[in-house]
Amino acid sequence: MKEGFKKNLILNIIIIMLCIILFFMTLTFMAEVADYQRVYKMGEESLINCVRYQDYDSLVEYMYRNEARGEAVSGDMEELYAVAHYYENAVLYQAYKKAGNQNEAQRKYEKMEEYKEWMGEYSFAEEDITLLLGITE
Repeated sequence: MKEGFKKNLILNIIIIMLCIILFFMTLTFMAEVADYQRVYKMGEESLINCVRYQDYDSLVEYMYRNEARGEAVSGDMEELYAVAHYYENAVLYQAYKKAGNQNEAQRKYEKMEEYKEWMGEYSFAEEDITLLLGITE
């Protein structure tokens, strides 16, 4: 009888320890999910760095992230957003052109020209983007 009692006690202790571990793992999981769902604002400096390092994919992502959060546009952000829109339309222009859809390609090219006028002091990015994407037109 004593042997069964010891065995039962050891198993109960193991079960309690596993429950404690499970509890803390659940708390950690919930904190990770909450952090994952948080959307961070990308400031003007982050956007400038994207242009500086020719990371235009991230620039487009950050622009949409800020727009989705309803962040106010301040400083050079309007011009940086124009660069992001220019890049996005340039990528789509190339895609439509390669797919043979000249009508859509022309629409995207017109949008590119429109956003080029809004780039302001970041207009140098136009040349970087056209070289990066191999746009010859």
